[in-house]
Amino acid sequence: MRSLLESLHLTAHDVLSTKSPAYKEMRLGEREVGEEELLKLMVQEPRLLRRPLVVVDGKPIIGFDRAVLSQRLK
Repeated sequence: MRSLLESLHLTAHDVLSTKSPAYKEMRLGEREVGEEELLKLMVQEPRLLRRPLVVVDGKPIIGFDRAVLSQRLK
């Protein structure tokens, strides 16, 4: 996970799904969460990742946006 994010120049916070039930259950919005802790939490609880995470021509597309995905996948 770390390697993928680093190769795309992203942080764990960039791909964090703040709308996921897991985010709310863990009350992550109520405290500061460091990069390392967040990476560990994402591995333990994949629902914390904003999905899909697609890489097209070395550039990330994060989250579901039908228009963006359709345009970039042409």
